[in-house]
Amino acid sequence: MRVAVIGAGIAGLTAAFRLQRAGADPIVFEARRRAGGVIGTERIEGFLVEYGPNAIQAANPVLDALIRDAGLDPDRLPASKAARKRYIVRDGKPVAAPSSPADLVTGSLFSGRACRRALREPLIPKSRPSAEESVADFARRRFGPEALDYGMDPLVAGVYGGDPAQLAMRHAFPNLWRMEQESGSILRGLLRRQKNRENREAGGMFSFRKGLGQLPAALSDALGERVRLSTPVWRLERQGRRWIVSGDRPAAGGKQTAWSESFDAALYAAPLHALASIALPEGPSLEPLTRVSYAPLGVVALGFQKEQVGHPLDGFGMLVPRVERGIRILGTLFTSSIFPGPPAASSNAPSNATRAPAGHILLTAMLGGMRHPALATLPDQETYDLALRDLRSLLNISGKPVFRWRAAWKQAVPQYTIGYGKALAAMDRLESAWPGWFMAGNYRMGVSIGDAAKSGEEAARRLCSA
Repeated sequence: MRVAVIGAGIAGLTAAFRLQRAGADPIVFEARRRAGGVIGTERIEGFLVEYGPNAIQAANPVLDALIRDAGLDPDRLPASKAARKRYIVRDGKPVAAPSSPADLVTGSLFSGRACRRALREPLIPKSRPSAEESVADFARRRFGPEALDYGMDPLVAGVYGGDPAQLAMRHAFPNLWRMEQESGSILRGLLRRQKNRENREAGGMFSFRKGLGQLPAALSDALGERVRLSTPVWRLERQGRRWIVSGDRPAAGGKQTAWSESFDAALYAAPLHALASIALPEGPSLEPLTRVSYAPLGVVALGFQKEQVGHPLDGFGMLVPRVERGIRILGTLFTSSIFPGPPAASSNAPSNATRAPAGHILLTAMLGGMRHPALATLPDQETYDLALRDLRSLLNISGKPVFRWRAAWKQAVPQYTIGYGKALAAMDRLESAWPGWFMAGNYRMGVSIGDAAKSGEEAARRLCSA
């Protein structure tokens, strides 16, 4: 079976990798000059920078098997224990966020009034299963307004770069939505999960010795010449039971030359916003898909000497609620604290695992999102100045950075907004209407790396059994 896979992000690479191992003949077409989508890593001047995600938040069986089969198990790098601690900015200062229901009372992030309101959460009736509620309304209803301002709002900024008033709870945070439906209470559900030792241990955060870019690189290496970079697809046609895929590919002299090939199936794993640039067969309306919005994000990495930073950086990072006026960044990762590298005495530990040179630290700030979309694509100097201004006051930083780097994504993260079920239904209709057509991506089963990989593997499974 010859399969055209459009898009070499983690979903497309996972699908192609699984198809190849199942005996199919996948060819991956990627418009960009590199594979991996928003996942990418570079080491510059001793600092390791990530284009997008910095860590895999939790493993799942699909991702574990993929990492093992790609030969990356020896390169897995667990996050430090300090990374379990998270900060939320309140009154212009980073404050430790609660890590358990008990921390609601003992912590200082929330007021006493907010804590008393949150502890009444088990008494709040659950919503109707058919109701579609925004993340903001869900948080206010179950925990009160302060829990939205200093809980869900910064979380939404960190995960989606989004607006909690626009995102649908059942689609954006399906685990929490199901927890309410099944347990009748988020606090009750969290307490039950906390008692489950296996769940707690399975949630360990990790990366790889050379950064997250190792995962798409390993999958690309396994696929070899099946991955065709700088090869955009601009037309997909159905001829009988075949798919005719056409596009451009690099040619001599830096030019592009047209091409057209025949396939048994087509698996679309590129972003939804790219559908508008491809001529497709007649069929169900694509409007619910092309209307899905994407949050723009700017990524700024700044390196400092340790003595320049007054904050201990003893955690994963900090997030900024929108109610904290005057602060423009969405949040900052304490990158060199999350993955500090092996101790000097560990001779058998992986080399080059540190994120910053000895005596230095690395911070990664996020800008833009649906909160301040224009900030994602500012000119370089304005971006550095903005990020440094906020970090100086929040983390007590003195002097200038010794290293700086940035990346900008005009369309980074799909937004699972109210009514997102229409987009999911449109994907199902297309797959039913067009035999041999399949879809996978971070817009189908979740925006995390694990969810995108699972989406690609599930599409490959359905394709092989069709």
